[in-house]
Amino acid sequence: MVPAPQDTQSGAWEGRLAPLVGGRGAWLRPESWHHLFRETVQVLELDRKRRDQQVEWTRALVRDRLLARLEQPGVRESVRAAEAAVRAGDLTPDQAATRILTALDGT
Repeated sequence: MVPAPQDTQSGAWEGRLAPLVGGRGAWLRPESWHHLFRETVQVLELDRKRRDQQVEWTRALVRDRLLARLEQPGVRESVRAAEAAVRAGDLTPDQAATRILTALDGT
């Protein structure tokens, strides 16, 4: 750190300042660097959260669209038949899921 330039008229300059990278004659107090760093980290964290939210939104859209496809004619009947077979003990949940997904693949 270098000593702060003195304002001879008002005496407003106090404490020590650090040079602003790339700036000529620009100075920031060390606590300002800390604040700037903290703000940058917060912006990056917000950006990461926003991207994670977009991924979750994508997954929700896929789920919603897949569930909507289960109500299409032909698929709906396969779903109901598979569910009835599970209730009757004729199919395991895994077997029923495979039949439902096969019906979805055909649409």
